[in-house]
Amino acid sequence: MGDGNDTRQPICFLCFQKEEGGPSWAAHPGALTDAAVGTDPEQVDRLVLDEATLSAVDFLLASTEPAIRYLTRRDVLAEPEPEDGASILEGPKVRALLAGQRPDGGFGVHPYSKWTGAHWRLVSLVELAVPAGEPRAVAAAGTVLDWLTGDRHRRSVKEIDGLTRRCASQEGNALAVCCRLGLAADQQVELLARSLAEWQWPDGGWNCDVQAS
Repeated sequence: MGDGNDTRQPICFLCFQKEEGGPSWAAHPGALTDAAVGTDPEQVDRLVLDEATLSAVDFLLASTEPAIRYLTRRDVLAEPEPEDGASILEGPKVRALLAGQRPDGGFGVHPYSKWTGAHWRLVSLVELAVPAGEPRAVAAAGTVLDWLTGDRHRRSVKEIDGLTRRCASQEGNALAVCCRLGLAADQQVELLARSLAEWQWPDGGWNCDVQAS
């Protein structure tokens, strides 16, 4: 946990306790037990906090958005079953992102319409930990997949001098969204993954600039 000159007291996320009658979480410096965090030194290092982090945790846990509280408990405090998970779909941001959905799964505009199309809404929804398989999110993902795997879109992808000119963020974001929603085995999703691999440039990236070489 650092060199011999490091005098910081380790603070373990799992040592957080709500102080009786207090508005915030308190971290209690002390030894990290094997039962709490195991013996991996790298894991222990990740559990060291400072006062700024503690203040940030307090701020996040005070959010009115259940997803933010849930993600803080899951990813920062390492709680195995965060209590806010069941109420994610009731959060104001999640409700707003799903508002106005049409029977076809879309939102009355092109899936890529900034910033109201299904593509953009879904990126935010999965970042807010919408559960895999959530029917409204899956329906919206269907409209994005139909767009990106449709003949019109696929025909617009250009190849110049043996290099595919493609801004991979569209397919890449859609692939990430669908994997988070539990759709990784879907044939349209597999096509996105294969296409991204095929379109990759020798330098490891992707490029939509027709002038690049």
